[in-house]
Amino acid sequence: MTVAVLLTVPACTGGTSPAASVDASAARDAADGRVVADATRHDSNVDDAGAAEDAEAASDAAGLVDAGPPPPPCAEVESDASWGFDPPVPWQGGSVRVRATAITGYTNIGVRLVGSSAPEPRWIGVEGSGPYTWSWSVGPIDAGTYCVELFADPDARVLQRRALRVEAEALAIAPFKVTRNHQWTCEEEYTWAINVDVHVEDEAGNPMPGTRIAMSHPPCDLRGEPEPPAELVTDERGDVRWENYYPRCFFHLRVADAPSDTAIEIYTGIWETQPTEGGGECNYCSTFAENVWGHWSYAITFRRSPGATEICEVPTDHAGQSACAPLMHWEEPSGPCTPLPAP
Repeated sequence: MTVAVLLTVPACTGGTSPAASVDASAARDAADGRVVADATRHDSNVDDAGAAEDAEAASDAAGLVDAGPPPPPCAEVESDASWGFDPPVPWQGGSVRVRATAITGYTNIGVRLVGSSAPEPRWIGVEGSGPYTWSWSVGPIDAGTYCVELFADPDARVLQRRALRVEAEALAIAPFKVTRNHQWTCEEEYTWAINVDVHVEDEAGNPMPGTRIAMSHPPCDLRGEPEPPAELVTDERGDVRWENYYPRCFFHLRVADAPSDTAIEIYTGIWETQPTEGGGECNYCSTFAENVWGHWSYAITFRRSPGATEICEVPTDHAGQSACAPLMHWEEPSGPCTPLPAP
């Protein structure tokens, strides 16, 4: 069976954002879902009373359309494919796992989102041998309603559609904070290590197995390697490890199913030496194949933190570079922390 990694499609063409103001006749159009026109125009033979009625109708119509563009059409299709979203109702800035299950072993299967600002899904994998379950990760995603389409051979025909609603704010779920984003030291490293170890715990320090970790990266040179995993899932100890073969990429990790800090600056492309002010070089480890180009390791801990008021981007502690000064930073947060809504 051949599985194709994901297509992108243009934004939804099922509707156009209505104008902010409309005239009286356009108010009826707005009620019918049609695009409305400029409310300021009127014929010269319309008196002031008629203009006042126009203005009142315009105000009423604007109230109908202020919510933004209508959701894209999303009629279901008869097939043996069934759907699942995890979480069922995601929130703005979060991510969602899309699962599709079918008895048929479809080839060149993929998903796409139709809607304003729809992100590109990222392939996770396939499980089973009939029925089959295919999975994708989508995020970060903006608030709104999207139509998720499943397609496959022949000719990328649509097998199924389902509407996905994304809320503007997270539900009442405790957020996760990064309590550790640690760059391994020379004493912790071993030859050729390129590990990223993630641990997730609750507010009492107990491990949280089965927690999804969303992983993303800005555009970068994968150096011929396959696309890295879009998601990681913790084991019974609340741990998961992956190996970072991508020294030209910066990776970002966060808990997928709750508001979460993002661990950033997960980067292996650091040379083993650093220039000094005197024109020499400072060596981080002086040990073969430890903390050298392409081989730096990290340990990240996410802790569930009820009562947290914001989520942030958290760089590493640069501990592996501590033998040399000044500590060089490779990636900075993209902006200030994001306040969370009051419970």
